[in-house]
Amino acid sequence: KIFIDYNNDCDFKDANDTFAYSGVLKNNDVFAGSFTTPGTLTIGSSYRTRIVMVETSSPNDVNSCGNYTRGETDDFRLVVVNPSTDFTISEVITPTVADCADNKQYLTINIRNNGSVAKSNIPVSVEVKNGTTTVTTINATYPGTVLPLSSASFTLQTPFITAENTTYTILATANITGDQNTANNTLTTSLTIGRKGSDPNPIGTICNNNALLRIPSVAANTNYFWYNSATATAPFASGSSTSTTSIPGNRTFYVSSELKASIGPTTKMAYTDGGYNNFRGNFVRFNNSVPLTIESARLYIGNPGTIEVIVANLGTVNQDGSFNYIPLSRTTLTVTATNPNPAPGLVNGNPSADTGAVYYLNLPVNEPGDHILLVLCNENGATIFRNNNITGSTYPISIPNVMSITGNSVNITGTGDPNPFYYFFYDMKIRTGTSCPSIRQEIVVSDAPTPVVTRQGDSLVISAPGISRQWFKDDVGIDGATNPSYKPIASGNYKVVTIDALGCQKTSAPIQFTVTSLPPEVVAREIKLSVSPNPNKGLFNLSFEVKEKGDVSIELLNSGGQREFDQSYPGFNGAFSRQMNVGNINDGQYILKIFHNKKTYLQKVIIIK
Repeated sequence: KIFIDYNNDCDFKDANDTFAYSGVLKNNDVFAGSFTTPGTLTIGSSYRTRIVMVETSSPNDVNSCGNYTRGETDDFRLVVVNPSTDFTISEVITPTVADCADNKQYLTINIRNNGSVAKSNIPVSVEVKNGTTTVTTINATYPGTVLPLSSASFTLQTPFITAENTTYTILATANITGDQNTANNTLTTSLTIGRKGSDPNPIGTICNNNALLRIPSVAANTNYFWYNSATATAPFASGSSTSTTSIPGNRTFYVSSELKASIGPTTKMAYTDGGYNNFRGNFVRFNNSVPLTIESARLYIGNPGTIEVIVANLGTVNQDGSFNYIPLSRTTLTVTATNPNPAPGLVNGNPSADTGAVYYLNLPVNEPGDHILLVLCNENGATIFRNNNITGSTYPISIPNVMSITGNSVNITGTGDPNPFYYFFYDMKIRTGTSCPSIRQEIVVSDAPTPVVTRQGDSLVISAPGISRQWFKDDVGIDGATNPSYKPIASGNYKVVTIDALGCQKTSAPIQFTVTSLPPEVVAREIKLSVSPNPNKGLFNLSFEVKEKGDVSIELLNSGGQREFDQSYPGFNGAFSRQMNVGNINDGQYILKIFHNKKTYLQKVIIIK
């Protein structure tokens, strides 16, 4: 029998201390077997183990302690060590709950070597399920080497389709031969792909052959992109508002919040020539108009190793080509050779058999502007492909109003031509913002209406008032006349200028308005006549304004028409503002009469002492 003191209490009497026993062995019989250890054991722990052999015909005579006539007792130390081979999937890196629906969703997993021996060519299998329905099953082999107690990320090169707001269960399994702990081989995780962004609900109009487009309710930290067709591959503008004189025949525009797109050549075969090398410090120049994330790219690897990829702002450049930079985001990739004939160092040629591999980058670029995408291969290790001997103009490669690849480090010192070279990153996947793109919402625009002024009684009224207005008389703006209607106080040609919610300014046709008779208070408004306070005790402030020079007389008449007060101001022009004291007169209602240039202006005044 075999006894193990797993709780280290110095006896073998506990219920679980007996782990294996044989039947009665005869002659040269050999006892062979196995036992399962508890899952609570920790690496490095040791436990007293006893093997007792007794010459007897009854197994019950074999005990951990006691006497026997003939037999043997051996004690050992059972030491818990790492298995030599124990692989597990420790994490599903992509997709995540932050990801959006995608017609080409790649899976990136983290392979963990819990064993004590380095292993290469690790078989993995992944099953993706939506409820009880299997969406896809992917079998692949990680071609690199995973060191003991280390991990390696692996992007499986078979994409699948994901749908918005859908929950997927992912079962990822490491299937290496000889795994000594198969209980931990499979990782099961669930995630829900994000919803589409909210509809932008745009408004728009055509104003003087210019389309004005706007999002009236802008979501915080959201980018908007405008398209001239439902299938346009690139937006013609970005932002919550824009304008364009290029108007489609059907007058239809489209807008979405956020964007997922690809930039750069799809494969290295877009150009004829190229080669691999251990590039250290070469970079791609690019500009982004909005905050975005570089999610992934297809890379072509000539020799395995590690490659650090850094988004940075380029700093000082020296004459010898050395430079410094300010890193913004970075990642380190453990890369395996995609070239069927891997070799270190410089290897010229563009083999069609090298189809590359997609690598997950997840590099945020939060600051719009000019940046570099820097590559640092580990010394004497990884090599990466770039095209050369390209004819013509290579740059810029752009998604307008989003991102543009503008060059590379060939001309870092101001000399050299970047156009014959394309560096490293093929079919780059980018995504703007932090939410998923919305649908492309349609908006059909029409001509903004021109306001029409009509007369209604003693007033002028606008048919399309807009959100702001300004009335004009004889092409001169009328102070304070900004309402949808206006009551003229003088004859003349009137028009109105309106501005709508999109900023479109329209001017009505002029309309002739003839004033026949006006109430005194309306006439008084012509000179901005004001009495304050009113009622008063015989002391009040009087103000008015005349625009032509002439004699001014001011009279206060009682209800019988008798003059109670008068003052004259010969040759007066401009603004009048004075305190008037009409003396000791009785309480009552009076008429203030101002005469100027053959016109009379009247204002009621009430005096109460």
